[in-house]
Amino acid sequence: MNDDYETLSAEDIAIVHDTNDRLLNRPSVDPSEAVLLAANALVERRVSVRGECRNCRTYAASIYFDIACTDPEGNISLIGARIVQRHYRKIARYLQSQHGTKIGNQVAEGHEVTVEGVLSLDLATGGLTLDARRLGPGYSRRGRLAVAGDETLAKLQQIGVPRARLSSNDVHHRPENGRTVPWPSVFRTIKLITTFKSQGAEDFMRQMSRTGVTVQRVNVPMRGTDAPDAFIEAMRETAAFEVSAIVVVRGGGRWPTLAMFDRFDIAESIYRSPVPVLTAIGHSEDITMADRCAAASFDTPTAAGSAIAKHLRMRVAGSSERRSSDRNVHAPRWVAEMERQAEGVRQAREKVGQLEADLAQAIADKDQWIVQWHEQAYRAGLTAVRLRSLAGAAIALAGVSTLVTGIDRGCLSGWWWSLVACLTVGGVHAFLGARRATSPVARGKCGPVLDWDTWCSTASKASTPRQFRRLWQGGQPVNRFDA
Repeated sequence: MNDDYETLSAEDIAIVHDTNDRLLNRPSVDPSEAVLLAANALVERRVSVRGECRNCRTYAASIYFDIACTDPEGNISLIGARIVQRHYRKIARYLQSQHGTKIGNQVAEGHEVTVEGVLSLDLATGGLTLDARRLGPGYSRRGRLAVAGDETLAKLQQIGVPRARLSSNDVHHRPENGRTVPWPSVFRTIKLITTFKSQGAEDFMRQMSRTGVTVQRVNVPMRGTDAPDAFIEAMRETAAFEVSAIVVVRGGGRWPTLAMFDRFDIAESIYRSPVPVLTAIGHSEDITMADRCAAASFDTPTAAGSAIAKHLRMRVAGSSERRSSDRNVHAPRWVAEMERQAEGVRQAREKVGQLEADLAQAIADKDQWIVQWHEQAYRAGLTAVRLRSLAGAAIALAGVSTLVTGIDRGCLSGWWWSLVACLTVGGVHAFLGARRATSPVARGKCGPVLDWDTWCSTASKASTPRQFRRLWQGGQPVNRFDA
């Protein structure tokens, strides 16, 4: 029986799968169905996850972040988490009323938190997400990963890495930020250290294809327990050869895939290299310890190749003696101007960061104030209805008491009994007014559909159970505060 097929029709392919199912004694499913089976197994499964917040971001009154931690072997693992709008308010009220804190104080970059929620799977990608339901009130402003990063920065400062490169405001080398690149005096051979089947390395090679510079590629693993030793050995062997520069390229990915470049031994091998090292690791927002120790770091592999190619073109264009002389005469003035502009850019970045933090705090305060206003308006209307119902019941009870005292005077005619019955029924009806105000209404008798602000404002002005009851939309009351 030949099990190797070249091209088959859709019907023949289905027959092949059916045959495999019988041989394996298990029905097969599509990838989407496999993810759906896993998602069904996780339905309403609550777990409590602890770790450090990373990559925090806010969209449409919802918070998205990653919870990261390290295992005993030092590997970093993470899970995506989110606090959607409908749970954000409940969590915020709980933290504010019970512990006097806010969500923004806990879910922040580098904070160590405990999150309880429900696991869910994205049916399209198979990614696992934690839908937060509660936050533990205790937290640490510096998580274990952040503390480890601070320790690495301290070690790098001790071996001589410039303080400016270790700052949190450090950025990649770009033409617009005015940072100069310490290019080698001669560009003949470049050693490219990258990983197997790296698309970033291919992008870099395309940029270098027309420069005439020889690029020697060295492939090393950049994930796993053996990756750090393999990288350090590649750096040591490369530095022993006569090369003009070393370029380290690693394509973009999630933060844990780049964790190797935050290790102290990796950063130290780059800093102590006798050959200038240029790095292009991850995405534009990723700045690793390796980037801080390199002679220059770039956003992407394409940007690194483009910068080298542009530098070589400028060197060829400026080879004449006159242009070289002009450049030497005006170099100090231009360098001072570029440093001044770079300082202005750094200060502007600090101001923008502070403004963004103030804006996020103002939005959180506004949302909290709106929630409190809604709750007060709702409770004011319901309290007014309850008080009016109790007042009506009290008046009816007083009338019944007055009539009952008439027994001593012999007032036992039929109208007397009718009046007592009417007052009793009216008193009970008034006493149950608050319950009627929050009970379901027939769908055809409910009021018009209102937005939440208008609903609360109208509820605060309701004077009778009927008026309060007709506010429920769709005939089904949904109490956001007493649930």
